[in-house]
Amino acid sequence: IALGWFLRRTLLSEEGGWKALEVISYYLLVPILIARTLAHARLSEVPVTRLASVLVGTVLILALVLVLARPLIEKLLRTDPPGFTSIFQGTLRWNSFIALAIAGNLFGKEGVTLAAVAIASLIPILNILCVSVLKKYGTGEDSLLRGLVTNPFILGTLLGILLNVTQPPIPKAIDLAFDIMGQCALGTGLLLVGAGLRLEDIHRPSPALLAGVFLR
Repeated sequence: IALGWFLRRTLLSEEGGWKALEVISYYLLVPILIARTLAHARLSEVPVTRLASVLVGTVLILALVLVLARPLIEKLLRTDPPGFTSIFQGTLRWNSFIALAIAGNLFGKEGVTLAAVAIASLIPILNILCVSVLKKYGTGEDSLLRGLVTNPFILGTLLGILLNVTQPPIPKAIDLAFDIMGQCALGTGLLLVGAGLRLEDIHRPSPALLAGVFLR
């Protein structure tokens, strides 16, 4: 992350290059990592149901509390309904790049498997919640169904589960290529997180930003 922040402000300052890297990482590298990890995972040894239910339940409870407390939040933070949607998303959404990297470094393949289960559990419900809140309190015009169907993380998850269940013969060369690309996903994702950081915003944090961090 620190290296990504440094490169963005020195050697690689062009925004277009980082944007292209983000597209490649989001639409190709991370989905491949998720798909290959799940394809080789021993899902019977992972508490898939318990993990998913705890994560989804926690998100639903917090989302309900935020919506019920919206009038109070807007009054205390002196913001409007569209501003509330930013607080809502900032509290509930999480960075899957960081989650995958930390899980992989701490717990190896099992950690990546658990993180993939978390991604599969949370992305659909988070998309539904955030798009619904945007449409009600903000100006969101995104298609919920299209967002879910085309989300590369969800597609990677479904592909990985399908491969795990069917166990088709995969040529070693293709599996090795996917392994190499999957390993690139973690490093690339963390570089992108660093490149997107704006540390100058810390000097004058808004009440809404502090509230989002605290609630998270």
